[in-house]
Amino acid sequence: MSSRTVHALSYDPGIFEHLGSLRVHASFPHAWHIRSGNGRIVSVVVSRWNGPLTIRVSALPPITTESVATLRETGLEIGETVLSLDRARPWTVQTERFQSLDPAVFRRDLKTLRQQVWSAARGGLATTLPDIESSPGERWGNIAGSPTRGDATDAWLVRGRKEMTSLGVALGRQDRDATGRHAVGLLGLGPGLTPAGDDVLCGLFAGLRVLGRRWTHQRSRCEGTLATLSDCIVAEAPRRTTSLSSTLLLSATRGVAMEPLLHLLETAGTNTGMSGVDELLMVGHSSGSDMLTGALLAGATLVRWEELFGPAVVGSR
Repeated sequence: MSSRTVHALSYDPGIFEHLGSLRVHASFPHAWHIRSGNGRIVSVVVSRWNGPLTIRVSALPPITTESVATLRETGLEIGETVLSLDRARPWTVQTERFQSLDPAVFRRDLKTLRQQVWSAARGGLATTLPDIESSPGERWGNIAGSPTRGDATDAWLVRGRKEMTSLGVALGRQDRDATGRHAVGLLGLGPGLTPAGDDVLCGLFAGLRVLGRRWTHQRSRCEGTLATLSDCIVAEAPRRTTSLSSTLLLSATRGVAMEPLLHLLETAGTNTGMSGVDELLMVGHSSGSDMLTGALLAGATLVRWEELFGPAVVGSR
């Protein structure tokens, strides 16, 4: 039988850290998830957007779960299918140079985003919209400008709302032990390959990383908090959540996440306006709105830190 070649459109160069033998972990009409020897997931997707350890294509042939795959620098081979990278564009994530962040505009944008996630959420933890207390007497709902929905009845949603509220308190107080404990409480919470609790954490981690780079006065606090969270994820994720979620979470701590989320985090608080919001809310059934909920938590935390520790030094690096 002759081989069939699929030409990739773009890819995350991070896939080259996982060269060699892999195995198909899950296969869908628009996505393959392929597990490397160290448990990370390399994804091949039909999508408009790039993402962590992802190869983007225009179409996918069917493959069988548990098939053996080989990842080389030239592409991916699975049986008779060859996924070629020779025409693909490497996707590089911005790490240092960002637009300046205006704290007053950022507060306004948080309020707008809070209303958008409120209106668009179709499921997941975004539908609970808890009052996240960044410190005693200061609620996330007040910062972002919208009341709590409060109609969650599923047990995991009730638990998730409680964990998010407690996580917000811990973040605002810079209580590292409590921050780690309540982040772990969200790990694996909810159904699916990327549970809702993990999506919230992805938004939070990416938010702290990207916003911390833009809001330079807060950078060291963000990095210290992320170090605590990263340690917790490395230790607990393998036994609490899926391989795909573990991969996305660890990438998010480094500021690598789905393009729409990064576009939002890179443009919030600028006079040129936000981008990526509508695209993010289109991701999955509830993954996008849950990631946006986590990003809101990151933003509200930085606002509270500014109030506690003084005005931010605004600029780009």
